[in-house]
Amino acid sequence: MTFTKLYFSLEGRISRSTFWFKVLLPLFVFIFVSVLIAVVAVKIGRLDDGATAFLLCLTHSIVIWSGIAAGVKRLHDRGKSGRAILITVIPVIGAIWYFFKLGFAKGTKGENQFGPDPLAAAKPR
Repeated sequence: MTFTKLYFSLEGRISRSTFWFKVLLPLFVFIFVSVLIAVVAVKIGRLDDGATAFLLCLTHSIVIWSGIAAGVKRLHDRGKSGRAILITVIPVIGAIWYFFKLGFAKGTKGENQFGPDPLAAAKPR
């Protein structure tokens, strides 16, 4: 799976380990980039600059989309429609559901309507 398909596509299935990697890596990158932008903005005295806000919004948007894409792919792995990701808009309950149902529940074994089993593809034959 290519980088862009892995992080930005809503098609296919991913395993739980890939899900965690897809969720945590962009989150850590976002935190690092946000701190870096804030430090640079403070150093040059332009913390209230529109460019700073734009960069922060852009990195935040990328992290959010990556999380949505990961969630949809995990839903597909569990044999569910990607529309169920809309549960995450419910405060607190949505976040709990996202991490427990998608991060810890097993996917369906074998191929389903969304593609081949990601674990079967990873096993050597």
